[in-house]
Amino acid sequence: MVVKERLAGFKYLMFALTLASCTPPTAERVGTSETGSFPASSTSAAAAPAEPEASAAPKPVSIKPVPVPSPTSLPFLPWAVENCTIDALAPTPYSRAWLRYPKPADWVRPSDPTPLYDSRIPPKPGSIAAKETAAALENAWLQRPESHVLDCSFRLYPRKCPHCVKQENTLVRYVVYLPAKTFTEPSRVNSVLLIVPGGHGGRSRAFLRPINGLTVWDKGSGGLDAKSLADAFYSASPEGEQSLVVSLETSGIQHGSGAVEYLTYDIEQHLRTTFLPRNEPLRIGVDGVSSGAREIIRAAFAKPESFRTIGLHCMACGGIHPERRLLGTRSELLEFAKTLARGRAQGRFDLRMSIGSRDNQLPCNQAYWELFREAGLVTDSDSDLFRVVPGALHDFLFLAQAFPAHLQWHLEKLSQPARD
Repeated sequence: MVVKERLAGFKYLMFALTLASCTPPTAERVGTSETGSFPASSTSAAAAPAEPEASAAPKPVSIKPVPVPSPTSLPFLPWAVENCTIDALAPTPYSRAWLRYPKPADWVRPSDPTPLYDSRIPPKPGSIAAKETAAALENAWLQRPESHVLDCSFRLYPRKCPHCVKQENTLVRYVVYLPAKTFTEPSRVNSVLLIVPGGHGGRSRAFLRPINGLTVWDKGSGGLDAKSLADAFYSASPEGEQSLVVSLETSGIQHGSGAVEYLTYDIEQHLRTTFLPRNEPLRIGVDGVSSGAREIIRAAFAKPESFRTIGLHCMACGGIHPERRLLGTRSELLEFAKTLARGRAQGRFDLRMSIGSRDNQLPCNQAYWELFREAGLVTDSDSDLFRVVPGALHDFLFLAQAFPAHLQWHLEKLSQPARD
């Protein structure tokens, strides 16, 4: 039994290290299974950091900050090996559609997460295979710290809360981008950006590459290239704080706790206790598309001080149109917008919106912008924060134009230290 387990562990280890070593990917590789049971929680304590080396006396003209010691271990890796696909995207209907197209090798770069067509069962929890794979990855990632992408699952168990919908446990899936400072200065990773999909795309779309020459009408072609965009931003701005970037499978509306708690608490709490050695909550940015943007507005209306940044793409307005009083009365909506305005005035909140000029949701999105203007959240000088893309519809061609600017804007705002 031990010999078989070690042999299985060796095969899985070679697979994981091949993905982590940035070798050119192929469609034949296999990844984490979409089924299985997972632990209720995964709180890990960080190992005590080593003492920094003594430095020379500071020069009179400038004082250099004391260097932050790098971590000596990555406590989250045993959980990740058992519950995530490492540096790859587990199979989904969207990613399988993407893989059906003939693709030149440069469409998937060595640094991209590999989209997989077939599933692979991860090592059993606590097995020799799992331990050896985690140890090998820890050694490799600490020796060469760089960003990584994990496609993960965990069980969300019921709890009692003001906005919880029903008492049942559900399996949650997401893709997380771990920035380089996760492996060098984890104390500088203080925020998370949640990418909330609409009715299409799920968790895969944000981390797939676009396919040249194909459009939204060619199913599965829409990739948003989030990893390379985030890598480029942090390469150009290495001194600031960094964020986890998480692409959700859904807005959480079908989970037991409902979208409000899912977006404002459940995901943040899981990510923080799993991947980062910190007790204080992460600042949350949210970027939503269509019905995903609608659920962000619902969550913000219920808990208006939950988000540091809100980005809304072609927001679908069913059930929340500000002129139909389905979400709240005019006075309630105005008070909500004023709460956001106070947060922005204090440097604790920012907002950005975009939509196509031919999108039938444009009038509702404009009505929200006027509500925000009336409340003092935005002014005439903020016209660049409400972008109307000429000729664009409610589709991926619009999103492909709007997403890169939104992502950079979120990462810039979240990289700034929190203000009390």
